[in-house]
Amino acid sequence: MSLQTLLSRSREHYVTVERGISIRVIEILPERPTGDYQPTILFIPGWISQFHTWDRLLPLLNRRFRILYTESREKPSAIFPKKWETTFSMSRFATDIMHVADHFGLEEGRFFLAGTSLGANIALQYLLQGKIQPKAAVIMLPNAEFRIPVWGKPFLYLPYWIYPVLKPVIKGYLHLFKSDRGKEKSMLGYIFDGLDKAEPRRLQASARDLVTYKLEGDFNRIDIPCLLIGSVLDRMHQSATVKELAEKIPLSSYREIAASGETHTEKVGRMIVDYFERIIQNGF
Repeated sequence: MSLQTLLSRSREHYVTVERGISIRVIEILPERPTGDYQPTILFIPGWISQFHTWDRLLPLLNRRFRILYTESREKPSAIFPKKWETTFSMSRFATDIMHVADHFGLEEGRFFLAGTSLGANIALQYLLQGKIQPKAAVIMLPNAEFRIPVWGKPFLYLPYWIYPVLKPVIKGYLHLFKSDRGKEKSMLGYIFDGLDKAEPRRLQASARDLVTYKLEGDFNRIDIPCLLIGSVLDRMHQSATVKELAEKIPLSSYREIAASGETHTEKVGRMIVDYFERIIQNGF
């Protein structure tokens, strides 16, 4: 199934999350509807991630589930006024997801949550502060922190319009130091594509706020089943971080993949579907 087929069953929504600011949600109806009620996955992709890069994962999820593909506020799809002042803190991102849950009338314990990379951190923050909790969640490759090398920090405060000049430097750094180039080529391609399409001012503002973030919280308060997925080869999302987090969440289990690019594939899609199907069979 192609993304074009998915889009033929989709509806685009813009959800107001703050005065003058709206984020895009792509609602994709399931391939095989089963009655009036359709189990829903609220899916949050990673930082600057692009919809088309999920062309192997989303079709598999969509065979059974309605998907609310939710693009966070740093994405170029978000609507901002010409003049804006706002934050890109993790708490603010999670509050945006609360607005999405309200907009679609999601009910307590009647939907699933999934996120990867930044989306995983947003999902975790939502589980800590959201008023409408999901039935279960899949957390893929969360970040312990968002590190920027010392030499790169001054760029956070330079005029955002010089981003085209800095972009090759950022790509070079990621290519040399933040990936297993032999086995992470696909993931690098996804990241570079996101950098090419990013909105410079929001990219800079979100990086400036995220660099102060640390994965902290009373995670033992999360009382829903959670599947955590880590990667052996990924240098940006350390598997040790995910394992430690799994030990803190009471109803969690841990699975490991080789390369982070697998989160975009059918392999991880089957992990997610199988996990949520088991939850449903045990009484959704």
